[in-house]
Amino acid sequence: MSISTRKQSAAFAAAGIPAMPQTRAHIWRNVTAAVPAAVLSGMTARQIAGVIAAAHRSFCDGRSHNAAGVIDDAVWVGAGVDRLVPLAAIRAIKEHRSTLATPYGTRHTTRYHMDYIERI
Repeated sequence: MSISTRKQSAAFAAAGIPAMPQTRAHIWRNVTAAVPAAVLSGMTARQIAGVIAAAHRSFCDGRSHNAAGVIDDAVWVGAGVDRLVPLAAIRAIKEHRSTLATPYGTRHTTRYHMDYIERI
């Protein structure tokens, strides 16, 4: 048995998951891989919302404990930064290296510059 699109949408809305197709598809794949279809079909939208919320929370908690990870076309940077940065922005970073001799030794400097604008 399959879950109707209406029931699935109601469950995601009740779980507080934004209407982002890729995010919802990812969560739904994990839910259907863990919960048998016969069990899901016997659940109400509110009950399914609880399962969806638990799956989403587990993912978010795990992600927050990671230093970094690639998600689709972006990189999640944790470790207190907690941002999703597009790969295109990372590719736009330019490095400028310089060396300066001082009486105390050589000083190496690396400057990073990123000129990236994302239009949505």
